[in-house]
Amino acid sequence: MALKVIDIRCDNIQTTDDAWTTVTTYPVTTDTVVLIEFHALGLLNDSSIGGIFVLRGGFRNDGGVISEIDSQTVTDEFSDDNQWDVQCVISGTDLLMQVKGNLTQTINWQGETRVHSWVP
Repeated sequence: MALKVIDIRCDNIQTTDDAWTTVTTYPVTTDTVVLIEFHALGLLNDSSIGGIFVLRGGFRNDGGVISEIDSQTVTDEFSDDNQWDVQCVISGTDLLMQVKGNLTQTINWQGETRVHSWVP
């Protein structure tokens, strides 16, 4: 089977606290290996603070069970506020791309997830 590449863009997501917020959900097909590359850009409501993040991670779905291959890495991080962050978490057979802002800040986020998947 051929390598499949999918781009998933998210609409504007707004955070107002320091809780993790899901930007994109990607369902991982059984018996697949995937490379996730998540780009997130955040801008404080008054445009005085910004952040840019690129996260990469590898995952496999073996018979319906998703496991992380090694560990995900934020390869690029440029942020005016060190509390802002990104992560990818496993939830059942889905991967959730998430952002986190800072308490009492209204942050507007945009993101894109590129998924390379392969089923042997």
